Amino acid sequence: PLFPTELRTCQYQDYSPIDPKICPQNSDLVAYVYGNDIYVTHSISGHDCRLTWTHGGKRNDPLSAGVPSYVMQEEFNRYHGFWWQPQSTDGIYRICFEEVDESDVNIFTFPSAHSYGGEEYRFPRAGCPNAKSSLKMVEFRLSENLRIQDVSIKELQTPLNYLFPYLEYIVKIGWTPDSKY
Repeated sequence: PLFPTELRTCQYQDYSPIDPKICPQNSDLVAYVYGNDIYVTHSISGHDCRLTWTHGGKRNDPLSAGVPSYVMQEEFNRYHGFWWQPQSTDGIYRICFEEVDESDVNIFTFPSAHSYGGEEYRFPRAGCPNAKSSLKMVEFRLSENLRIQDVSIKELQTPLNYLFPYLEYIVKIGWTPDSKY
């Protein structure tokens, strides 16, 4: 029988964990986005680990991992920015993720009831630059005492925007049926 349990996530109060996903190979592992970076927690041991170090933690930091750009969410209805590898036989857990760079996206001030003068957000207006996205993969192992270890980030040897110079959006992402790519 299944019993509900509270997922113990990072103990900071700055952000809320979003988009939790259970690992298809090991249901004790749950990945989620917190503060525009990807974390994973082992629900039995309680060990929590930050997998990516993309976001600097400052308001309007242009880099994020695991969160699709505004245009992807608003225009293409894609709200996920990371995907577990469906199966693996080598004991390595893998997550493919989208890294978004909004450096060229203009910052606008929007009215807010919570802040005098409004709040600033990066917003891609028509005719202005959009965010740039790249695909990366994070790998890790579990130790004997169920701690996340050997975290490494892999990048494509040739970036997608170099292979496809006209590429502006990465609309759909997934793993091949054999779970290798």
